[in-house]
Amino acid sequence: MSNAAVTINPTTTLSLNTEYYVIIPATAFTDGAANSYAGLTATTDWSFTTVADSTPPTISSVSIPNTAMKIGSVVTATITVASDSDDYTTGSGAITGTIGGFTLGSLTKTNNTTYTAQFTVTSGGTDVLSGSDIPVNFTLADSAGNTSTAYTTAIAQASDSIDANIPTLSTVTIASNNASSSKAKTGDVVTLSIVANETLSANPTVTIAGNVAAVTNPSGNNYTATYTMASGDAEGVVPFTIDFADAATNAGAQV
Repeated sequence: MSNAAVTINPTTTLSLNTEYYVIIPATAFTDGAANSYAGLTATTDWSFTTVADSTPPTISSVSIPNTAMKIGSVVTATITVASDSDDYTTGSGAITGTIGGFTLGSLTKTNNTTYTAQFTVTSGGTDVLSGSDIPVNFTLADSAGNTSTAYTTAIAQASDSIDANIPTLSTVTIASNNASSSKAKTGDVVTLSIVANETLSANPTVTIAGNVAAVTNPSGNNYTATYTMASGDAEGVVPFTIDFADAATNAGAQV
């Protein structure tokens, strides 16, 4: 209380579109002559209705870490908004949309101007080269359900590539240096010729007839694996396995 003014501070946030009333006991205030305030005792003496928030959030910027992303990467986006004491994670608040085509979620309030949200890079998404535009399209709704204008400014940073697809092997052939290339005996060299659809993180790991093969990379995405058949190798069709991963370390399906 200051001079003739009394300030009442509610202990909780008032709900929107809600009628409230104020009750003040007769003994709550006394003037300098010891006269007590008559008080407010009826719910109709002093009532008021809160008004709905009709101002939507305003998004000014969004950023993500400047680093490469691959399948399974969980990426945190930092969203800057116009200062607002509302909490967009409560009531009808929500984030709706995508970054890089991946759905945003896990909205969290940091302060009155900052929120964070996350997306996960999933297999089959769109790859983006470092320095290229990552598309952005999302909205924020406040606790009253007011929805912002869609934020659509793309993100482009030097190192923020997205690799959302597993590598594949476009060609795999097997042959031996036997006079009949479809057959092999002890001492014959069996060769796998492998062509990948993209740059791999390292030479594939290859087994031939259950044994580790020697692998070379003669050019580009072409690889050669060799093994010299030895006494004791099982007769029949020569089995092989190929394990590989792309430059982002997304593992391809074993062949």
